Amino acid sequence: MLATTELAPDGTPLDPADLLADATLTVVPSTSLRLRFDRFLLPATLLRQAACLRSNLADVTDFTQCEGGVFLQPAYDPVRREVVLRQPAGDRLELDTAYKLTLFVPDIEGDCTGEDPTSCGFRAFDRAPLEQAYTVTFKTVAVDPGPVPDEAPPCGLLRWGRRGHLLSSAAATPRCRPHLQRRPGAAAGLDLSGLLPGDTFDSFALRATAINRVSHQTQMGERAFDPEETPARFGRAMPIIDAFDPGTAGSPGNSYLLYKLLVGPSMDSAPADIRPSDEEMARLRNGLVVGLPMSADGSKLSGDALLALSNWIARGAPTPKCQ
Repeated sequence: MLATTELAPDGTPLDPADLLADATLTVVPSTSLRLRFDRFLLPATLLRQAACLRSNLADVTDFTQCEGGVFLQPAYDPVRREVVLRQPAGDRLELDTAYKLTLFVPDIEGDCTGEDPTSCGFRAFDRAPLEQAYTVTFKTVAVDPGPVPDEAPPCGLLRWGRRGHLLSSAAATPRCRPHLQRRPGAAAGLDLSGLLPGDTFDSFALRATAINRVSHQTQMGERAFDPEETPARFGRAMPIIDAFDPGTAGSPGNSYLLYKLLVGPSMDSAPADIRPSDEEMARLRNGLVVGLPMSADGSKLSGDALLALSNWIARGAPTPKCQ
């Protein structure tokens, strides 16, 4: 589990540290919690009821027992297979306080509800439940670090070429600039021209053919043209790019484009924290991805480019006019 333990002089969070590797570390009150998994997850199960964070260190077995728990907002990045649990804007953990995070194992099928609380928990995309319940205990710093910005989602700034080619990404940019936050961006080597009518990149065409449009390779059933957020079978009627709140918020974990890339040549030289196991790649190919991976011509995206694309989708795949 990764958390923020140090801040830059201006209050910007530094690279998160692994609390599992060093239990002596203390975290800042504004921290988010990053959980990395060895398998691709089922986005529909990534609810705040799947985990409990509280200063009461007693054991809990489901979310109904999480009395006094910290409200957490989960987000999922399938590129790193990472769940980020963020505090709402302005919320902070108590200083010099021990906290315990518990990840629940769903032990019955069905949707997560108050009537069936033991159905809540993390699952892999093929509905395999979390192997076991995990708990992590950590402590916050004793000294108030002062005014610190909220740990907001990364920008994922992208830049498009004239023919729909993804030219570059700004994933390494440490901060968003207000006038750039809503600009589209991209990653070296990605060619989206196959999604668009004609050869010229057009943000209207991208919205008309890819954003919130069901991939032909995932269509199943009489309502296959209606994008599904929580289908009974993962991948059914999956959008190419899922921007459920266009220009503001989206779901990379429910975007078929990313999975087509994640089984493609970009994984050949991907960093260790991005590349899945060969077994998981085979499961994803057999269980979701149809046809050739992207890109079919063998061109590759860097790890930063893949992350930038995921961040862009998470921000609702904004496509304002070029500036």
